Amino acid sequence: MLKQRFITAVVLVSIFLWAVFFWPSQAFIALIVVLCAVGAHEWSALGGIQRPILRACYAITCGSLVLLLLLSFDQTDTIIGFNAVLSLGWLMVFAWLVKLNNSEVPKRPQAWSLVFAPLVMCGVGLSLLWLRDASATGPWLLIYVLAIAWAADIGAYFVGRKFGRRKLSVVLSPGKSVEGALGGLVCAVLLAIVASILLELDSGQMFKLVLISIVSAVFSVGGDLFESSLKRAAGVKDSGWILPGHGGVLDRVDSPLASVPVFVGLSAFLSL
Repeated sequence: MLKQRFITAVVLVSIFLWAVFFWPSQAFIALIVVLCAVGAHEWSALGGIQRPILRACYAITCGSLVLLLLLSFDQTDTIIGFNAVLSLGWLMVFAWLVKLNNSEVPKRPQAWSLVFAPLVMCGVGLSLLWLRDASATGPWLLIYVLAIAWAADIGAYFVGRKFGRRKLSVVLSPGKSVEGALGGLVCAVLLAIVASILLELDSGQMFKLVLISIVSAVFSVGGDLFESSLKRAAGVKDSGWILPGHGGVLDRVDSPLASVPVFVGLSAFLSL
């Protein structure tokens, strides 16, 4: 299983880096649409849609909506505004998670999440394309934004294994610890500091980048917990099976789904 996970991870990272740095915009848009459609297909099952034809229709609808937005909207203000609304949506979801953590996990799929999914897919799709094509350094900025979620996840895993004592959420994700989450935030801060030094940012800009990275990392943890809550409510271990050793697409992008929009929104608000 570990070997399979490693091989899959290497292939996925290689393809993604190739796409980010070398693919033309049209090809990158196609990749985003495919990922969003596959993610929506998996989300439909977590939301309670069981009939294959209905799941396919839901995925096609979400993918088509993402494609329409990517081809139609290229104004920075529109993208930032969209992500500001999406970030508020995530805050409402997190409030639901806090309430859920003090009770029992729902015993049936959460159909309301099917309304939230298209908004998430569109916001993240717009953000990925905008970050990549915003400037000559856009591809590196996109990698950095995703790296925040990766750093938080990796840091949480290793710190949690070594020092984890207190459960972060017994109801939603018993395997995660408070110590691990704090370790993940520290890793995100270190990443921001290193990036600031490499980019030769002044102290004010460094503070903004660190602050935005911390908030993004917190949102990434929330995105992970949200997907865990949907899977537990639906009674499944993984969102899908398309990635050998890793499960589904949502299992790999649950954190960035929440962290990417808030990074875009805060960066504009704080004039980073």
